[in-house]
Amino acid sequence: MSYQLIKRQLIKRAKLSHLLWPYKKNGLYCFNFHRIGNANDADFDPCVYSCTAESLEQYLVFFKSNFKVINIEQLCGILDKGEPINEKLALITFDDGYRDNFDLAYPLLKKHNIPASFFITTSLIESDCVPWWDEIAWHIKQCGGQSIKLSPWDDSIIIDNPVSIHAIRAILKRIKSTPKLIEQQLQELRAISNKEVPKDLSNNLFMDWTQLKTLSQDGIDIGAHSHTHRVLSSLSEEELIFELSESKKLLENNLKKQIKSVSYPVGSQSAYNKEMFVLLKELEYQVGFSFQSLINSKLNEYRFELARMSIDREFNAYMLKEMILCSNTL
Repeated sequence: MSYQLIKRQLIKRAKLSHLLWPYKKNGLYCFNFHRIGNANDADFDPCVYSCTAESLEQYLVFFKSNFKVINIEQLCGILDKGEPINEKLALITFDDGYRDNFDLAYPLLKKHNIPASFFITTSLIESDCVPWWDEIAWHIKQCGGQSIKLSPWDDSIIIDNPVSIHAIRAILKRIKSTPKLIEQQLQELRAISNKEVPKDLSNNLFMDWTQLKTLSQDGIDIGAHSHTHRVLSSLSEEELIFELSESKKLLENNLKKQIKSVSYPVGSQSAYNKEMFVLLKELEYQVGFSFQSLINSKLNEYRFELARMSIDREFNAYMLKEMILCSNTL
């Protein structure tokens, strides 16, 4: 058994998080949120909800009390200096650009004077489009009690009735495992449910340019999250250049600010590759973010795959400390 595994078991089973908390490592701790609200009320994908607004406020107070919270500009300054991190830093991020980030998260960030970065999928700005993961979840909800098998799958999945968040998560995970075939699988789901998403459900789902300009002018960092939220590692070179350059261009032209950061859609290690980093440098991105529950210490070495811890539950100080203390260092 490895040292890290033994450490995790000790922390969890012996409930040592409060005792060990003062001794957490120096480094950059990145925390990522998606939607804010009650997942039980979701018309679309409940898995994309991080927490309610009440819990978000508890998270923000916790981060401000236990870390020095920085923004992208400060992070780039640290990278330029190339010095080791001798303190506990935190960076707070939100992905996709949902309207609830503006309505619920932004006022809380402003109330507590906490910086944050919003990574925006530019094709969704001011659109009535339902993104693929949300539409997939909606169709799954129409298929309660059915057994379904999409063509890339080896076997079928029985969807419970009423449809649970676990069923939606399991099917989305399987669909994401073949990213080049996401559109094909969505088409098959549409045929299985034989229903169309009501148009009124997509109204004001994502932020508009006026809201993004308000955020940017009020000190919120805006970063790119690709143009259409396709899994970047599944794209041709031409498609990849378009996704990363178009999103940056649109944000810079509309916000009149340089866009220095990008986060990768889906964000797992298989969703991006190191060959992309040359293109990111050419496009003058300075930092890139993935999804890994790790503490960042070698910032320059990993500047284009900085790890972020995903927040996917209501606030619980004990469990949050446990997650952080059990994380390895990158």
